[in-house]
Amino acid sequence: MSESHYRDQQVKLGKSFGAVADHYGRARPSYPIDCIDPATVKGKKVVEIAAGTGALTKRLSSLDPALLIPTDLSVQMLQDLQRSKLKVEPFDMVATKAEDLSFPDGMFDTIFAAQAAHWFDIDRSTREFSRILGGQGKLVLIWNIRDGSVPWVSDFDRVVDSYQNRIVIARIVEEITGTKRFSSFSRTKTPFVHRLDPELARSLIMSFSPVSTLDSVDRERVVEAALGILMDNLDSEGKISIPYVANVYTSTVL
Repeated sequence: MSESHYRDQQVKLGKSFGAVADHYGRARPSYPIDCIDPATVKGKKVVEIAAGTGALTKRLSSLDPALLIPTDLSVQMLQDLQRSKLKVEPFDMVATKAEDLSFPDGMFDTIFAAQAAHWFDIDRSTREFSRILGGQGKLVLIWNIRDGSVPWVSDFDRVVDSYQNRIVIARIVEEITGTKRFSSFSRTKTPFVHRLDPELARSLIMSFSPVSTLDSVDRERVVEAALGILMDNLDSEGKISIPYVANVYTSTVL
């Protein structure tokens, strides 16, 4: 796949989330609180890029930031987030994209982006990130990745054509450091389990952009096949426990 075709496909998939905001908000896993360094949040001015329906926003708000502004390209996602009750209130929500942020220079101490940096234009977004961060400001990127070392999880990922396990995160990190705007990244990994019932499992599958962008016939075929794998792995309480690893990459603006 050429780089231009890859980017075009990323844009198409990235724009699909608004249509599945309800599935996304109900079924996607949150982020383990232990994966977040409190020093990057407590008393800090924080902006979250591509906040979606607020899975990470809720975690950040519990860590006492001085300011927390969630942003997202999708108005539908922000509307879902607006219905949430967060610890930090009132707060502004801004509909904007990573490549064109409407904030003053040096406004923030920390930028967070969870499950999102693979959608960004790296050169344009990092130019904006470095502009709105103050001295020694931090860029924190997070990806929840299912643990493909578990055979049935690997089978599930193949069925849903999961971008998560095909993304070369190392390439994204390398591209960011290659801009010379940010230092080398440190990395932490926090294993956790996402437990859900069959109804939410269907919503989880529907929230994946490679699935939601299929035509209706192919989408239903993929959903049923993927759900079948999960149903074969129910626990004694009729729940599905999907193993994940939260991968956190942290860098400092140069």
